[in-house]
Amino acid sequence: MLLEDFIGGSYPAQTKNANLQRSINLVPTITGTPGAEGKTPLMLTNAPGMDLWKILGDQAIRGLHTVDNTLYAVSGHILYKVRNDLSAVAVGELETTEGKVWLEHNLNFELAVVDGKNIYIYNWNTDTFAKSNPQPVGQPTSLAFIDQFFVVSLANSFFFQISEPNNGMVWPPDQLGSAEANPDNLLVVWNLHRQLYLLGSDSTEIFYNAGTSPFPFQTTSGVIDWGLAAVDSVAQVADAIAWLGKHKDGNVRVVAAQGLQAAVISTPGLEARWRQYSTTSNAFSFSFGLDGHDFYVITFPSGNETFVYDFSTALWHERESYAAGAWIARDCAKFVEKYIVSDRRNGNLYTMSPGLTLENGQPVVGRRISPHYWNERKRVVCNAVEVEFETGPPDGPTVPALESKAQLRWSKDNGHTWSNWQQASLGQSGERAKRVIWRRIGLSRDLVFELQVANETVTRILGANAEFTLGES
Repeated sequence: MLLEDFIGGSYPAQTKNANLQRSINLVPTITGTPGAEGKTPLMLTNAPGMDLWKILGDQAIRGLHTVDNTLYAVSGHILYKVRNDLSAVAVGELETTEGKVWLEHNLNFELAVVDGKNIYIYNWNTDTFAKSNPQPVGQPTSLAFIDQFFVVSLANSFFFQISEPNNGMVWPPDQLGSAEANPDNLLVVWNLHRQLYLLGSDSTEIFYNAGTSPFPFQTTSGVIDWGLAAVDSVAQVADAIAWLGKHKDGNVRVVAAQGLQAAVISTPGLEARWRQYSTTSNAFSFSFGLDGHDFYVITFPSGNETFVYDFSTALWHERESYAAGAWIARDCAKFVEKYIVSDRRNGNLYTMSPGLTLENGQPVVGRRISPHYWNERKRVVCNAVEVEFETGPPDGPTVPALESKAQLRWSKDNGHTWSNWQQASLGQSGERAKRVIWRRIGLSRDLVFELQVANETVTRILGANAEFTLGES
């Protein structure tokens, strides 16, 4: 009997008795297209691993930004420029040591840096670093670049300010705009396809460059009824932006917007889980696209958990780092055909790839908790469970001496208690047809399975079957 929905995402309900599905460090992946369906609709693949690439001091990386063949990174209070040959040079010092740093660049060799207190300009043509003069009229809290202008939001106000065109050193005090349709505290400015999103505490308003004088930006009259529940939760994913939103009715959900339309992409079960945290206001996010997937990553430090939404499948999964709880990743930048990921705890930078099965030398433990399997609450004897795996790179070289293993356990009381783990061999790396079976699961009225894999080879999970003997009561 096919165990339906054994492959899936993370969709815990508000009670385990209803649903406790989770996919941790396993990415649900579509196997085909309409008219060319795969053997199963979905499979689970290893989440991408990470190798240490560069260490920039011992303080956390606060921001990453790529300009051509240079990666800029802020570690603590130091701005570094890093080359592909791993050489790194400190090019400036900030007045702050903590908190998110925003970085953008223009066509005039200027990299702008906002740390919540000041805006700094590094000119890589003249190799000079300085605070802009004058500074914006208020403390800058976020930064965007649109149509030759740097744009900052101003602390504790509904105003934003723009620089002179292609000149981040000069901020005319009369170049101010405000979100007036629903005035609230402006928190973040963001450029999406030449539309300036003004994300406030209670709503989001959209401006555009109308070319008017003396101030060029005007409202589109578009207002989205979702503000920001966490200032650092905004990220661009493909053609949309996503953030942890707060509605005027008090609900906190992840939303994604394109143009004037915003859609909720989180689920009631996940939202209920997030409400258990002491706060969600310190959540932070980033995004990356890899192997046809577009991922939005949000980490909740108060819950020590990381959740990932895949725009290509509309499914959530989770990430964990070994012995660290939430994923250690803080930010990601594409740099010279590599994905560079920063560590939320220190100055480490990593390369990330789906071909890597370890995370800085530690195992990436994949876990799948299945749906409930039951037959109208009648007694069922499960004689055996078979999970279909593929190990090793597809149609590529194998490592015959490397054996992969998996563990399975099960719950007969809706996931409140579990059996001991039972281990099984997946065979040698690259072995494609080995049957992996666990036997004598036993009698129950409701079964939930948890599968765990931590292998040094790429592993794919295609589905599961079970042999049941049905009872009458």
